Amino acid sequence: MASIRNARLRLIVGGALLSTLSGCYDYPAVNSLSSTAVKAVDEWQPIADDYVQNCKRAVVLEAINPAAGTDPCASFVTTQKQLGDAFTILKNYFNALGAVASDSNYALDPGIDALGSEAVALGSNKDQTDAITKLAGALANVALAGVRQHSMSELVDETDHVILVVQAVQHVVDVDYRGNIEQEGGLWMNQMINPASALHLTGTMPICAGDRISWDDPKPKNADAQQVTFQAFYTDRCNDIIGRAAAIKVFDQSAQHLVDALTMLKKNRAQLRDKAVAKDLIFPQAKALFDDAQALQKAFSATSSKKGA
Repeated sequence: MASIRNARLRLIVGGALLSTLSGCYDYPAVNSLSSTAVKAVDEWQPIADDYVQNCKRAVVLEAINPAAGTDPCASFVTTQKQLGDAFTILKNYFNALGAVASDSNYALDPGIDALGSEAVALGSNKDQTDAITKLAGALANVALAGVRQHSMSELVDETDHVILVVQAVQHVVDVDYRGNIEQEGGLWMNQMINPASALHLTGTMPICAGDRISWDDPKPKNADAQQVTFQAFYTDRCNDIIGRAAAIKVFDQSAQHLVDALTMLKKNRAQLRDKAVAKDLIFPQAKALFDDAQALQKAFSATSSKKGA
């Protein structure tokens, strides 16, 4: 499945490069960038998917016994939905941008028009929160009027709002999710200290943070079956947590590349058809987003969020 998705990403970048030579599109490089940006945002989805699961794992690790009728993860469910809404808005924007670039019509995803009239409280400040509803409203207007009536310039005008939406997502991931994952590592290690002590393993027990860990002391030939089983149990869960932390770092890079791409589009708005701009600026940004998508896909592929846990 991953190889098929990677092949599709290569076709997006490579196909648009060919269209530059043939002149099929008015803005071939922008079309390539837009398509690759949609795929990049798609690869952010496992973070949103794990947001509530992370809370549920913490509830188990902390042995929380919530009062009847209450959900300790209710706020996480709300934020997860808001992340999904933000991803949908971002993908709709880049789909619209790609439609303009290829002189095609644009169909709005269901529900976007509603997001344009309701508050989505995501991000760290009012500008970020307002940007989500403003961008949703602008996309609804684009779809209503018919995208061919809109110029590239009008959509590029929205890049500031798009950047604010990306930054709102970054705030949730970097502040909330990152902190929650780090806390999960500490909770898991604390829970395992007593059983490790009972097996005389605390002296060699690795810290559940940083790079992927291995625990081979005592060596298997010198360890009994219980020790070997426990070591594998502990390290598997730790490496799952460490894998999520690594994915957050790749997400940060992907989000920054997306902001850089949007900033570049706005700065070069009058030269987006220029072949030199396409070759030196736009296509490299598309390639960076493509590489990020592959890296994020790889980072999550080894975690339980990709294994159905």
